[in-house]
Amino acid sequence: MERIKYLPIKMIQKREDIDQSLREASGRNIPEWMSKIDVEERSSMVLSTLDQFSNYFTEKEGKIPATLELTMDSKTTAKTYRSYIRNIVDVNKKNNIIGLKKDDTLIIKIEDQRDLKEMVSNLKSTQKHKNGLATLVDSKKFSPEINVESKDLLKVKLINYQDRDINDQVERQFEAKCQALGLTYESIHYTKDLNIYKVNYDDNSFAVLQSFDAIASIEDMPMLGFSFDSLDQEDEKPIEIKEPIDGIEYPIVGVLDSGIASNSFMKPWIEDSYSPYIESDQDQGHGSAVASIIVYGDELHDQEIVNKKGVKLYDACVLPKKDLQEDLTEVDLVQNIRDAIRNKPDIKIWNLCIGWQREIDMNKISDFGAALDYLCDEFGIIICTSVGNCMNFLANSAVGRMQDSADSVRAISIGSLAHIKNHYDISEANHPSPFSRKGPGPFKLIKPELTHFGGNAGKDDRGRLKQSGVKVINIDGNIAECIGTSFSTPRICSLLAALHSEIENYDPLLLKALLIHSAKYPDIEIDDESRLNKMGFGMPTSVNEILFNSENEITLIVRDVIERGSFIEILDFPFPKSMVNDDHYYGEITITLVSNPDLDVNQGEEYCQSNIDVYFGTTDDIVERKGKTIRNEIGKDTKSSQNVLAPELYSKTKKRENKGFRSERILKVTIKNSYQLKNGL
Repeated sequence: MERIKYLPIKMIQKREDIDQSLREASGRNIPEWMSKIDVEERSSMVLSTLDQFSNYFTEKEGKIPATLELTMDSKTTAKTYRSYIRNIVDVNKKNNIIGLKKDDTLIIKIEDQRDLKEMVSNLKSTQKHKNGLATLVDSKKFSPEINVESKDLLKVKLINYQDRDINDQVERQFEAKCQALGLTYESIHYTKDLNIYKVNYDDNSFAVLQSFDAIASIEDMPMLGFSFDSLDQEDEKPIEIKEPIDGIEYPIVGVLDSGIASNSFMKPWIEDSYSPYIESDQDQGHGSAVASIIVYGDELHDQEIVNKKGVKLYDACVLPKKDLQEDLTEVDLVQNIRDAIRNKPDIKIWNLCIGWQREIDMNKISDFGAALDYLCDEFGIIICTSVGNCMNFLANSAVGRMQDSADSVRAISIGSLAHIKNHYDISEANHPSPFSRKGPGPFKLIKPELTHFGGNAGKDDRGRLKQSGVKVINIDGNIAECIGTSFSTPRICSLLAALHSEIENYDPLLLKALLIHSAKYPDIEIDDESRLNKMGFGMPTSVNEILFNSENEITLIVRDVIERGSFIEILDFPFPKSMVNDDHYYGEITITLVSNPDLDVNQGEEYCQSNIDVYFGTTDDIVERKGKTIRNEIGKDTKSSQNVLAPELYSKTKKRENKGFRSERILKVTIKNSYQLKNGL
């Protein structure tokens, strides 16, 4: 019998004088191996590099800072060691570490001759700076990344010197250089710290262009050939047309796609539209199918998935028809998306299902992903994006990694599940669709976060594609079938919009947390790693299931800001007495942690600048604490404390010893640089 849910979830506040705690000093001991390093040799190594800049500031007319790379020992890449290096390079009250390449190479700026002289002096004081010198294994002049093959349009990035005045001056010099070389250019700020230039290629001037001192990278401008998911016509009686009811305020979703047709099904729900393309330059097939699931998803699937009153649409056509897409660059697309969102900043939920074949780089965030992150922060929005489709199954090959349009930290990335299995289909029902790309994202981010039904596929005896699609309404207002992550994503987007309409104060972090907390995995056999990489945290439930509890469950939400150097510790967690028997605690607990870390596009693998861990456990007693380094007078008895989320408790050996343990939610607690993290027991 299905449980009736009518008890609302509860928001609770931490107790400032009880639950707020301060981190305590632990001291910093230098590893023994560092004391054995020949720091004189390390000093000479860096001094030799700096010697190459001896005439730099007298020979250069424009005052562009010099830059060098300092590579750290792999054992000293933690930020705690970086202060030693700063003592060497941060001269004259300047912050001269301006970026990170990969995870071990610092980019250092030298603004002028005075700064150079001070750094040289510090390097010669080897005993004073022995710890900083011991962390360094290599140094060289900064070298830009040059990767140009097509010789058409160039994508140029300049070094970010972490100083607005210097950056403005350098950009003016670069633009003057382009003009002097007769090169046309266009610039767009993907983020406040990432300015991209689109520059036409010229063989005669390319060598001069790449010698500009502030070049960070030059590569071929990505030309975005899109692969829209396929549609098959189906002769089936259309569903009933829905009409908005007067007096009801409906949530609005922005659909960043190829446009939405004003057929009889969709026209009543289109609130407004925007596009840089005239109607004759649009092909609204894909966008119409995507939008139909946002509005009619439950009816098309003949199942309550969202349980909503309705969703209106903002039609943002950011893509032209296929014939014009070959001239569309990444810069153009970012600008189109930015303009569409800026045109309707009050819309907080956006759907983006754009497919291309560029896979993610596991070691860095894509420029496109960084641009989406910036838009999410700038406008306070949530973007739902698809992980992309891969047709490797037709060649019996493994599915590829997610497309780099889905690696945004702030966006929610969506994978696809098979809703059914027919004769030629590869996947069993409720398993990941064979075409759904997999995670993790860069830096082992959990991607996708969520999944939903997007169809199934396989091939016949002749190797031809066969598909079992989910139902949509096509451009002409007829029922059709489609496969693709483009059609799982709008289900999540619709659910998010419905949640937004039910919560009084808009809070993007809370909405993400509620979705992820509600998510469940289907009852299928699949190993933990594959499940996480293909399904994320699972498939969320309906609005009512998310917002209400039954009589034998409770959902508590703590929403707060954690300042550097502090943490929240609730020592007397309210565990129901009815679930305690002879000091043994029983029940099923799901803990979800979602956070918004600071982001820095210049920091390579440290793009996410903060990490938060969650612990849940037991202690025999709460004790008074004393000592010189003690900042929290009351705390848990550390000798008896046990974090029940510790990964080692759930090893294969431990699970064999405890046959009753539910392993469906076992995740590592300390996933670095992940903006969201979920653990359960």
